[in-house]
Amino acid sequence: SNALTRAIVIFFAMLLLTSCLSKPIQLNDRDGTEQLALLGIPFWSDDRAWTHTELIYGGRSGSEIVIIFSEKVGNDTSPTNKEYKFDLSESNVVTVDQYRLKIIMAYEADMMFRFVVN
Repeated sequence: SNALTRAIVIFFAMLLLTSCLSKPIQLNDRDGTEQLALLGIPFWSDDRAWTHTELIYGGRSGSEIVIIFSEKVGNDTSPTNKEYKFDLSESNVVTVDQYRLKIIMAYEADMMFRFVVN
């Protein structure tokens, strides 16, 4: 029965992992909870009226972080990418297009953040 329990636990862990990796985090009302962003992987995606938007963490160097705003309109084959650079020694609240983020911790390969809702 021990092996069976372990198999069930592994199965559910894999299920959870695949559901997390299959799509970027989508919060309808950007609820302000702490979230993790990994280098190069979209951490926010938004679909509306022919436009697909993604936010991607571009890493940290010194006190500066990079966030990439990626937008694909209609049937465009490739998205337009805008790179935003922010100096965290000036402020830990940053604005990318219409999104405001509070950066809690930032490292070379990941960051913890919260959406600032209002």
